Amino acid sequence: MERTSKSCKIVLASGSPRRKELLEKAGYDFEILVPNADEKSVSDANPKKLVVKESTLKNRSAVEQFGLNDRVVVSADTIVYRKKEYGKPRDLQDAVEILTVLCGRWHSVYTGVTISVNGKEKSFAVRSLVKLKSMSKREIEDYVYTAKPLDKAGAYAIQENTMVDKYVGSYANIVGLPMERLVKELRKLGVSNG
Repeated sequence: MERTSKSCKIVLASGSPRRKELLEKAGYDFEILVPNADEKSVSDANPKKLVVKESTLKNRSAVEQFGLNDRVVVSADTIVYRKKEYGKPRDLQDAVEILTVLCGRWHSVYTGVTISVNGKEKSFAVRSLVKLKSMSKREIEDYVYTAKPLDKAGAYAIQENTMVDKYVGSYANIVGLPMERLVKELRKLGVSNG
């Protein structure tokens, strides 16, 4: 990929408040443009390939919809995986069912990231492991009805510090954007964070 100007503002092609917060904390100058991407049009049995396909779709949709060919566009997609994919719950009952499967067990969190500029793309996926605390059905229901889990893959957020027993790997990846790898890839393009 071609190097770009250090002062180039990044476009984050995501409406996730958690990704926004991670980029802000890292000191990047960016704006948010959320594309209309049909994620249901993408499928793959391999979770790593799936998140890369979905982040690529979001990136290409943003570039096309907003005319961003000369801008650095960052998109991402995160899923929770334990024998199958767990994305954002459909409703509160679905959130209870997802957490019933995940509580007390290890699962994987995969985030796919796509960076594009001037028609060239770089995609990668990062995997972290998470073990949720063992919880009774009542505890799970209490959490679901107070924690607003519907916009979170796997129906929980690690930063809430109530569900997670332990994790291995990138904390930022579990939140939704693997900053350690992203910072390295942006530096290769000459994009600095302050």
